[in-house]
Amino acid sequence: MDEKSCGRIVLLRHRLNLSQRAFAERIGRSVGYVNRIENGKNVPTSALLQSVSDAFGVDISWLMTGNGSLAVESVGDRIKQARKARDYTQEELAGEIGVSRNSVGMIERGTFRPGEVVIDSLCDCLWIDKNWLMTGVGHMERMELTPFYDLLRRDPDVRRHIRSYIDHLDRPREKEKGRSVEGGRKK
Repeated sequence: MDEKSCGRIVLLRHRLNLSQRAFAERIGRSVGYVNRIENGKNVPTSALLQSVSDAFGVDISWLMTGNGSLAVESVGDRIKQARKARDYTQEELAGEIGVSRNSVGMIERGTFRPGEVVIDSLCDCLWIDKNWLMTGVGHMERMELTPFYDLLRRDPDVRRHIRSYIDHLDRPREKEKGRSVEGGRKK
């Protein structure tokens, strides 16, 4: 492998809008290893390039030689795709998740990397699968919720009540002291 493969790995990681840690986890390597590759201290092996190709669906010949194309969607591309599929403008989406319209535009263009809270908000608001958003693997829709999306999209009160109910279900249930499961007093 040539040293230019290191630059192509950096380009790919940036295009995917992934941190070195997230990239390393996806290919089963350490962050330090990815860092050394990106800084040209280690030359990527063919096994590493195959792992990268498998993990992100990138043409291995592009990784090895630069021939071919880097045809890969970024997180920003997938956010834009989901936003349009759900018929949101950037301004509407920004209002729903509590960021500026400019921030949504920068995320979609890949010039701003959203944090975990914003990613979770995007997934909740757009009803998309987080794994698909971050990796491009799987289906965009949260399959179990797709039939209800139109109702949720049109009625913010329904959406708020359902989220409140889901939050309630997620809280651990505490047993009342002195009560049995059926609600009566312990004997």
